[in-house]
Amino acid sequence: MDDRPIDPWDAPLSGVLCSFRFDGGGVRELTEPGLAPDGRGSWTWTHLSLGDVRAIALLRNLPGLPAEALELFVSGETRIQIAEDDGWVFGVLPDLERDLSGRPQGSGRLVFALEGRRLLTRPGPARVSVVRGATRRRAAQRRIRP
Repeated sequence: MDDRPIDPWDAPLSGVLCSFRFDGGGVRELTEPGLAPDGRGSWTWTHLSLGDVRAIALLRNLPGLPAEALELFVSGETRIQIAEDDGWVFGVLPDLERDLSGRPQGSGRLVFALEGRRLLTRPGPARVSVVRGATRRRAAQRRIRP
């Protein structure tokens, strides 16, 4: 097994599609995506590309992530479910698949894991792309800086 720390992989090319920090000052996109919030009152959303083996490695090395949550992320599970284990809430929720213009194309699923002040999501429906775009626009309007 490789003894390198996971931190060097936590970068834009690591399989992290986007990462945002939300706090009392608003929202900002993180240029170096993180998997844990900084400071009181902040929380992060990290959207992972599981087509990239490095994203799976990030999840496997994320302290405290329950094995059952990891399995939902990597298995492609489509059954709607929510579970809780050791402070994490995770599951598969219904969503709409959309084309690139935002028009609904059918039913889809959103895989998520939430622990304290961090939310992880897995790609699926283009809906996450819509939310990501809206979040980026909001951050640009408020010009929040690190």
